Amino acid sequence: MVKLRMAKLYSLVLILCVMITIPASAVELKLNKGDHVVLIGNTLAERFQYFGYFETLLHKQFTDLDLVVRNQGYGGDEFRFRPRSLDFGTPESHLTSAEADVILAFFGFNESFKGPTGLNEFRQEIQAFIENTRAQKYNGQSAPVIVLLSPIAVENLGTRDLPDGSKVNPNIKLYTQAISEVADANDVPFVDLFTLSKQLYEAADEPFTFNGIHFSEQGYQRFAGPLMHALFGSEIPWNDNLEVLREEVNEKSFNYFHNHRAVNGYY
Repeated sequence: MVKLRMAKLYSLVLILCVMITIPASAVELKLNKGDHVVLIGNTLAERFQYFGYFETLLHKQFTDLDLVVRNQGYGGDEFRFRPRSLDFGTPESHLTSAEADVILAFFGFNESFKGPTGLNEFRQEIQAFIENTRAQKYNGQSAPVIVLLSPIAVENLGTRDLPDGSKVNPNIKLYTQAISEVADANDVPFVDLFTLSKQLYEAADEPFTFNGIHFSEQGYQRFAGPLMHALFGSEIPWNDNLEVLREEVNEKSFNYFHNHRAVNGYY
């Protein structure tokens, strides 16, 4: 009986810890009917399309809005530096093709390896990105809504073969703060994924990443709800009843990926 009570108490404490680690505030992004939402950025953004959990929750919450979601994430991308193969087209041309109304921009991880000495240049690159993006009318009518999302933290998986984040995370924190400051100065919504991911890691009993840096499929599944909360203030958890919708989302994403990006851009 005592063991049973202790087990229940432990479970309650664990649940409370998970609830506490989800940030109380959210940017409360507003979406309109028919909006085209485009994800851009580095590998974190790109890999959302392979699993579909976040987009599934997005469509589930905003069923009546008929949203169009496109993933243009590309591993290694930075605010300023986004190399592509010959004749791939500019980021602006692809955002125009997608008729972007809302842009979720995931940058900062690759830039953070420059350390403190690269912060001033990084701030300038964020500012240039905001100004250039606001000068566009990808949907043909109005400037897009921009949301800046920071890099996630490096997760310590406790193995000598992988980084533990002790050297990398301080830099990611600095670059997250830089994004926050520039976003605030320009009245751009900002989501601190660095702090959110660290809190989730600490409360979890299983890893979110497979290498300390990139979410596994289960990581994206468990991250989808907290990300929805951070963006919209939603309290919509993942459940298996959404699997049919996720299959449709993944089929769409697969076809868009192969339309948007040739397997070999040179031949």
